[in-house]
Amino acid sequence: MNDAEFVAWVDDHVRTDKRLPACRRVGDTVELFEKNSDVDMTLRIEEVPESVVIISPEDAKKWELFYGSKPKNWMKRCDYLLIGKTDGGYFAIFVELKKTLPEENDPKHEENGYAQLRWSQPLLHYLVSVFNTDNSAGLSGAEFSIRYWQIGERPSGDHVKSPVYLGEDEDVRFDGEHKGLTIHNRVTPLISLRDLLES
Repeated sequence: MNDAEFVAWVDDHVRTDKRLPACRRVGDTVELFEKNSDVDMTLRIEEVPESVVIISPEDAKKWELFYGSKPKNWMKRCDYLLIGKTDGGYFAIFVELKKTLPEENDPKHEENGYAQLRWSQPLLHYLVSVFNTDNSAGLSGAEFSIRYWQIGERPSGDHVKSPVYLGEDEDVRFDGEHKGLTIHNRVTPLISLRDLLES
């Protein structure tokens, strides 16, 4: 099987109601939006090829398998999963959008965005597993460059300005560790796919 087949398979097999609508693309720019009706936030990602598939893990619903003592936060999901291919191979980017990005040492990370990113991982493993079963293939998670992002419209604390007006010295970004994952945090309304992959 050639390398491009997994992304094409996902594109052909994931239901359209579990994906980003085509109308959210303008040229090579994709608009992701926080789906909470009380929150009005949009992130624009530039330089996104049409071949990239964008899935909504929240719309994939719950894994109805366990009962009794379930892992903490195991039914939480992040907002988006971007799956695609570059010259270097496959990538999967998990994105959680927050109106206000908690500060670096805020314990809310673990209860909110970080847990949503962590418990969205099984969706990618599930897609790879079904692809392998359907195609008698041997694709593994090791063949993916995987990134976890929590992106906010504005920082918490003393900052009150929209990121559109943040100066260079006010750029808010930091990395956090959570249950073995490195999660990138940034306040921005606009970012490129390259930046999401290379950070």
